[in-house]
Amino acid sequence: LTKAIYQVTRQGVFARDFGLSGQIQRAAVSVMSNIAEGFERNRRAEFHQFLSTPKASCAEVRSQLYVAFDIGYIDKGTFERILQQAEEVARIIGGLRVSVEKQRDAADEDRQLSASELKQIILDKARDTLNWDSESSDLALEKIDQAKLKHFVKIAGLAWSSPVDVLEKLGVMKSGQLLNAAALFFARAPSLQLRCAVFGGTTSAAILDRHDFEGGILELIEEAQKYILKNIHIGMKVKGLYREDMPEISVEAMREAIINAFCHRDYRDPDYVRVAVFKNAWRSEIPAAFTVA
Repeated sequence: LTKAIYQVTRQGVFARDFGLSGQIQRAAVSVMSNIAEGFERNRRAEFHQFLSTPKASCAEVRSQLYVAFDIGYIDKGTFERILQQAEEVARIIGGLRVSVEKQRDAADEDRQLSASELKQIILDKARDTLNWDSESSDLALEKIDQAKLKHFVKIAGLAWSSPVDVLEKLGVMKSGQLLNAAALFFARAPSLQLRCAVFGGTTSAAILDRHDFEGGILELIEEAQKYILKNIHIGMKVKGLYREDMPEISVEAMREAIINAFCHRDYRDPDYVRVAVFKNAWRSEIPAAFTVA
């Protein structure tokens, strides 16, 4: 947030308004400074008290952003992007303040809050308030696979215009910046991983087969479905002169569970999405989230 404020206030007419640019810079720096100072006080009561200041500073940043936007210093895209950052930071600080307050009991009061404890609290709150897919990605536009993008547009029944126009209409590019969702779906070399396995019984004690896949999210959804269908019982029924395959698990239900596994996993955790086929069931497991059985 502070970096974004400094970048935008050093450009154009905003940079020449020393009053407003200086005020919003000080408010943004106040967010970081008060968190650091409160933490170094080594007492939860003081840390809790100090956290109210950076939360208020986030409100000050938002107010001054509205002023800058109203008088034409920043465009709508920049305004919305930084405003969202300020709102998200305020929510995280609010969650952190609640967590510190809960730990502020008499027996624990004099024990210093360690850096690792603080990091974990912030991460826990960030997972609840920040959507990974809507965060900015460091992926360059040149790294987008246009073939994947065009294929997606085709199967979605959309009209093709240009990569930038399509990405913006899909909501995976904002203000010229690709979001993580764009990298997830359309990067040339995505780093997603899927691990599929078949077990001999009702537990994971005896493994019969295992296969790892790498690729984009759409490719891995297809691979997961094909792997399950290959390793479960397929019945059949005859319709007139034709035979129709009848998997023991509904393909629609299976596909929905697989899609849920990829959509609801925690992408901040680099672990595999796992598909496990047992003698009496199959399940998909996702990092730091839930199991679909």
